[in-house]
This record gives sequence, C-alpha cells and structure tokens, in this order.
Amino acid sequence: MSGLASTSDLSRSRARRAWSSLSPILSVDADEVAYIADDHVWLADLATGEQPRSTRRTPDELVDIDEGVRAMRSPNASSVQFRGADGSVVRPSVPMEADGQLSSDGRWFFGFAAEGVAVANTATGEVQQLDADVGGQFARTGAWSYGDTVMLLVPDVSAASEGGGPLYKVPGAVMSCQVSTLECETEATSPDFLTLVLPVL
Repeated sequence: MSGLASTSDLSRSRARRAWSSLSPILSVDADEVAYIADDHVWLADLATGEQPRSTRRTPDELVDIDEGVRAMRSPNASSVQFRGADGSVVRPSVPMEADGQLSSDGRWFFGFAAEGVAVANTATGEVQQLDADVGGQFARTGAWSYGDTVMLLVPDVSAASEGGGPLYKVPGAVMSCQVSTLECETEATSPDFLTLVLPVL
C-alpha cells in the first residue's frame, strides 16, 4: 500500500472509529461530533464546547458529515447532494447511492454508482469510477483508510456461479484504491471471503 498516514490522519481516524462504534454517534472530525437525539441529527462543537445544535435533519436524510461538508440523501434516494456547513447546497444531485462515506477532509464521497464503485468530488460533483472490477468480481464493502485511499472487500462471484455454491463460500480479496489515480491493487487474498477484514485505521 502506498503512502504513509500522518499523525493527524491517524488521530482523527482512531477518534472516528472509537466514536462511531458508540451509538448514536454518526461521525467525528477534528472539531465536531454528529450524533442522533430525538430522531434528529445534532452537532456538538468540540472546539468551543457550545451547546449542541440541531441540523433539523433525520438520520435517513443526513448520510455523513466531515469538515463542514454534508452528504445528504436526495428525495428520490437514487442520488446524493452535498451541502456546506451553513446548509447551502454545493451540488444538488450527484448520481450515486446514498450509503457511502465522505473522506476525512470532506473532499471526496465514496460509494456506488451505476457503473460500479466510484468516488465523487464534493465541490464539483464529478463522479469517477474506481478500477476495481476484475474478472467478474465486484466490490461489496468499502471504507476510507487514510488520505485518499479507499479499501474494498471484493468477493469472486464468478467462482460462486461456476461452482453453484453460495456467495459466502467463495474466495475474495482486499483491494486498496487511490483516488488520485483511480487505480486499485490487491493487498491480500483468501479462499474464504468471510475471513477478510478491511484494514481501516
């Protein structure tokens, strides 16, 4: 895997993982925690310690928050929109499924588009496909690792089709993809897809 995580990247990633494992925390960045209360998403400012404020959005509407960027589920659920910290719409409709994740700096949104696994630029709305399709394989699960690296779990569904067996009895791979190049490479493989775990910081 190329590149090294900076100290700030590691601290933020570890904080996000710790907070996100505790319901009802949705996300954590350098200065802000997003959490669910009274069926709405609230924001707590870690820097100032001011009273938490409501986003007036439900968890179904607000997909993710990072560095002031908000990924919102569009009404038709077939696209996402990106908003700024003040709630203003930056990009009204980006054709990606609304179950993805923002990068830690809020610049990118990882998820699934009609063409496959993709990333969207939250400022321009441009969607680019990651080169993750290999021999009939497709990514089922993915998450940000550090910087502009996305990690994918990729089962070999062609093996299931040929053998007539269920998906959980097929080989699989962990792949790392760089947003800057859109290229992916295999980091680890296993004859049993279910034994693979994403190495997310």
